[in-house]
Amino acid sequence: NIKVNEQPQPEQVEAEEGNTNVQINVIFTVSVTKEDQSLILDIQIAGDQFLIDHVAIEPKDGFPSDSYYTGPVFDELDEDMVTGFYDYLEERGINTDLANYLVSLLHDKEQREYTGWLGRVKDFLSK
Repeated sequence: NIKVNEQPQPEQVEAEEGNTNVQINVIFTVSVTKEDQSLILDIQIAGDQFLIDHVAIEPKDGFPSDSYYTGPVFDELDEDMVTGFYDYLEERGINTDLANYLVSLLHDKEQREYTGWLGRVKDFLSK
């Protein structure tokens, strides 16, 4: 189960030539459920990087209380464990290729929505 943030946050990045490029960061969540638990991985695509931000184990039906421990800071985990999570995702086809595909889909969606918006504004102004 993969959920993708519907509105990625653009960041302004100065290119070497002084041009401004818009980099879209895509944030999504991967949920793997087995029996009564789910492994939840929050993932970010920044440029050509595929980064795991956080990993948690949750009850299948969500958190039982606000005080439920959601896991450590991902960057502070043992390097072998971090590699293990990336390998786990890779085995399931969740990798840089998928990340690039999602960025492409979101860019296409953004363009279609922008074109639709322009049409609605034009129709409104012509009334």
